[in-house]
Amino acid sequence: MSLNRWHTPKDNFRIRSISNRFKQMDKSIDIYLKNNTKNNLHDIRIDLRRLRYALEIFSVYFKGNKKYEKFYNDISTIQSVTGGARDLDVIEEYARSINIYDKKIEKDQKSMNIKVNKKLKSFIKSKCYNNFKKTIKNGK
Repeated sequence: MSLNRWHTPKDNFRIRSISNRFKQMDKSIDIYLKNNTKNNLHDIRIDLRRLRYALEIFSVYFKGNKKYEKFYNDISTIQSVTGGARDLDVIEEYARSINIYDKKIEKDQKSMNIKVNKKLKSFIKSKCYNNFKKTIKNGK
C-alpha cells in the first residue's frame, strides 16, 4: 500500500496526517495493553476515530486498493469493539452516580475487556497492520 502516489505539498499533508494518526493510535494501543485502564481505553477510541476519519478523508487516493480497504475495515471493527467496552464504562459511571450499580455491569466489563485485549493483540500481530506500519515507517 503506498501513501505516496503523488508528490505535492497537499500529498505531503495527506501522508503526514495518516502517519501521525497511525503512530498515535499505535502508541495508545501499546499503553493500553500494558495498563488497561478506562482512560487508556478512551484514548484508544479517540485515536482510532481520528485515524479512521483521516483514512476516510483521503480515501479517494486509495480507490480500489484492497490493502487499504482491509486496513480501514479492521480499524472500524476495532473501533466498534472498543466502543462497546467504553459504553459499559460510561454505564457504570452513570449507574454509580444514581445508586443503581449492579455487579452484572462489572462482570460484563471484564468480559468485554478480555474481548478488547484479544482483538487488539490480534490486530497488532496481523499482516495488514504490520504492512501498514512498515509503509508508515518508510514514508510511502
